[in-house]
Amino acid sequence: MEEEFSSLYSKTGTPSKPVRLMAGLLILKQPYDLGDETIMEEYKMNP
Repeated sequence: MEEEFSSLYSKTGTPSKPVRLMAGLLILKQPYDLGDETIMEEYKMNP
């Protein structure tokens, strides 16, 4: 998964989150109808 999606994420700037984490969060956003900020807050409280 890392090789497939790594080209879609920037390599400059602050270190990014792992591709696997980002893909998982995107999958969770859909059924729960969450925004970017909300999903990150939920992840911080319950990884």
